[in-house]
Amino acid sequence: MPSNFVNFQNTFHPLKCRLLSAMKKKVGCCLCVLIMLLCCAALYGQCRVERVSSLYDSLIAHEIESPKTVLAIAIFETGWMECHHCTYRFNNLFGFRNNGGYVRFKSISACLDFLKHWQEKYYLPWGKKHPKGTYYDFLRHMRYAQNMVSYMKMIRPLEKWIDENIEQP
Repeated sequence: MPSNFVNFQNTFHPLKCRLLSAMKKKVGCCLCVLIMLLCCAALYGQCRVERVSSLYDSLIAHEIESPKTVLAIAIFETGWMECHHCTYRFNNLFGFRNNGGYVRFKSISACLDFLKHWQEKYYLPWGKKHPKGTYYDFLRHMRYAQNMVSYMKMIRPLEKWIDENIEQP
């Protein structure tokens, strides 16, 4: 067996088990690596769902309006909460800006507190004036994105993914 396979195997410590040893004996090294990669991809997807689900629970706990749409926006703005070269590194899930650039938050919870205050200041009064308006209508009114039509086309499929993958109360 090539020595680089042993190093590759050691990087996936949680996946080491007797089954792996049996696989190496019965199938070729390449097939074994492929199976390990598929297992890692499944675990990665599971971690993504857990992160998004946890954020959804936090949105509910903070009593955020339209949590599904807000969650879709956070997923889009932060690249599934994996981007380290965007506003996520500042705990800014929604791309909030001020005069000096992006707002920096000490924590995700601080960002959600800011969002709650922002919604109370802008969304709730707007909603009283527009009782049949949607959160998308509000975002359009606030000029949340430069091209809201394009932005909404990106957000709506994420909402569908949320419906299919995140357990909602």
